[in-house]
Amino acid sequence: MPKPRNDGRTGRGGFAFSGHNLAQSGCDLPAQRPASACFAPLRFLKRSVPETPQRRETRRGGPESESFRFVGHLPSGSSFARLGFRLSACGFQALLLLLLASCDSRPRTPAQRADAAKALFEQATKQFHIPSAEAKGAEQLKLQNRAAATYQELLNKYPEQGYWAAQALRSLANLRAAQTNLDTAVKLYATVEQKYPQQEWEVLAAWKSAADLLWDAGRRDEARTFYERIVARFDKAGAPAVIQTVVRGSKSRLVEGSGAPAR
Repeated sequence: MPKPRNDGRTGRGGFAFSGHNLAQSGCDLPAQRPASACFAPLRFLKRSVPETPQRRETRRGGPESESFRFVGHLPSGSSFARLGFRLSACGFQALLLLLLASCDSRPRTPAQRADAAKALFEQATKQFHIPSAEAKGAEQLKLQNRAAATYQELLNKYPEQGYWAAQALRSLANLRAAQTNLDTAVKLYATVEQKYPQQEWEVLAAWKSAADLLWDAGRRDEARTFYERIVARFDKAGAPAVIQTVVRGSKSRLVEGSGAPAR
């Protein structure tokens, strides 16, 4: 093991490094600068390298390990380069994970998720869906597609937000109905109750829209199925006036042509 000396090329109590060793270790120092300054940032390695019998033997003055030939357990030559590369790769990965974590602005709490779902719904309706009713041709189709994509984004990201998701699903069905895609619209209207049964108003509005759409298309048997659902679920004493109105209209359609008065 080399004897420590202080000849101006090393730090206090350090070891002399030849120019060849310094070049191998990636440290190009002028002669008057202590070699220990090159490795000062890596002193933490002394704490991070696990203890082994071979390292204990090295500190007692015994044979040095093949991969560690330095004071303070700093590797030399190609071993140092390989370790430095591994540390650089690990450091880059850790930094990347830290940056990703700090930049993650996705809503986490239920309140944040509800606010985000509301923002998406309002964006879809105000910026795209409502303006599409006044637009014509290609511009109308573009707005409808943007609205549909935003409604779908809400459904994908915040499916647990029943209040906003049910509205988005029914609005998406309205879009398909406006595009005369009747079968898709009816399927989406039916899905409102399947996915969000607790959203009573959205279920009622979806069933009525599906029934009226089918009725006007001449598919009256299918329409009656939805009218019957409305009556069975919402014909209750003390129901709000608007619901009672929908129920009466559904009953009228069910008895239309039969000659029996609607109750």
